Amino acid sequence: MKKGLWVWGYVLDKIPGEAPFVPGRTYCSLETAADYLGAGSVVYMNPMHDLAALDDGLFRHIAGYENVLCACKHGEYAGSAAKIAEFARGHPNIRGAIIDDFLSANCDDASRPEEIKKARAALQRYNPDLKLYLVRYTFQDQQELVPYLDCFDGINLWAWISTEDFWRARCYYEIVKLKKLTAKKPVLLGLFAHNYGETWRTTEEPISMAVAQAQWKKGLELLRATAVQGCVILQNGWFDREDHREQIQWIKSYTDWFYGTTTWR
Repeated sequence: MKKGLWVWGYVLDKIPGEAPFVPGRTYCSLETAADYLGAGSVVYMNPMHDLAALDDGLFRHIAGYENVLCACKHGEYAGSAAKIAEFARGHPNIRGAIIDDFLSANCDDASRPEEIKKARAALQRYNPDLKLYLVRYTFQDQQELVPYLDCFDGINLWAWISTEDFWRARCYYEIVKLKKLTAKKPVLLGLFAHNYGETWRTTEEPISMAVAQAQWKKGLELLRATAVQGCVILQNGWFDREDHREQIQWIKSYTDWFYGTTTWR
């Protein structure tokens, strides 16, 4: 399995099935996408929609991966974290929890510092090594995190609208500033397969091949330099789409080359 490579998405309860935020049906469940890329880690998003997904019926499909982050449900962060903590007692590959779209339109009063602190405490009730990650976007003002610095353990950073210029000239400096602000908390770098930022509501277009190549070249370069602790591709529901095939196949080929020619010790 490829160290530091993550796949974000959903375990399907039936095949074909529906993956949230992907129109229509898909034949590609989270574990299939991870196996296709050889990823050793997954972000398990099912609990964000239904905490009943914290059971072996679905989780058994990702029980063999080295690292799993489980999503918290919006509006129920402390309760979600408590359930993840309990479930993790029997699933040692769960490394923590993640709150999506932190301090964006999806968040509410449950995002106040005292509530996030409660969520982190609940997550670490049985295992202090479990980590709470927050999703942030480069368009957000990261100073918003200052009241929360004692409430979380890591950041999952995304560029909502990607450009070649961002990846070539600005990405590294965004990460440096973020790590300085957060006292070097680990960063997982998000890499979209689908062009959500520009076409989500109008068409179903993948990110351009030029952007796909730019983001993966920079992301893996930063991973090898330990500037980031992981690269996360979103999401499995697009992997089997014909109009995303060229990008997905290139990503597989490039990560095969990168990991196959990097000595990890």
